[in-house]
Amino acid sequence: MNQILNRFQIEFHVKDKTHQDPSTIRKKNGFFTLFSKEYIKATLLFWITYIMGMFLIYGLNTWLPQMMRQAGYPLGSSLSFLLMLNITAAIGALFAGAIADRIGAKIVISISYLMAAICIGLLTIKPSVTIIYLLIGLAGIGSVGITQILNAYVTQYFPSHIRATSLGWGLGLGRVGAIAGPILVGIIMTMQYDLAWNFYLFSFAGLIAAISVFFIPTK
Repeated sequence: MNQILNRFQIEFHVKDKTHQDPSTIRKKNGFFTLFSKEYIKATLLFWITYIMGMFLIYGLNTWLPQMMRQAGYPLGSSLSFLLMLNITAAIGALFAGAIADRIGAKIVISISYLMAAICIGLLTIKPSVTIIYLLIGLAGIGSVGITQILNAYVTQYFPSHIRATSLGWGLGLGRVGAIAGPILVGIIMTMQYDLAWNFYLFSFAGLIAAISVFFIPTK
């Protein structure tokens, strides 16, 4: 065979399949890149943020009307509070995105979660209805609305070959908070603890999310 190839001056190269470009290997193992020395801290902090963020979103959307009814407000007002939470979230996400483009997503997300934590905590003092609408509106921006900016921040933070992996795992693990939020609040309400503890629980989740984002390493 070699004589025939040599006669017609044909070169035959056998590709060495045992050698692969290290960059190719890294790209094929995107999940493990999340746990590399460079990204493991950010990965864990993003996951905590998603869990706490989903805790807020699903917990508030499930129990806010009932919590406000127990606080003494009529059903119509309680449902209006839920509507306010989501309308301001949709509008606030647009403004938060524009601000994030100017000063950076990290600071906007961290401040937003902190704002939500403070506003939810202030609901325990039973302010006037107008102030309640304002507090719930700001809480909606800092919990439901800011999630869109968090998703964008994740895709910007990680390299292109693991963006889908990082976002998928963040959203997936966030479902832990989505399940835990409604369940924990339901347990507290069933055990007939003081209603304020439900607000404190949501406030604590927002605070943890704010701290987690704050400590994500800057690139």
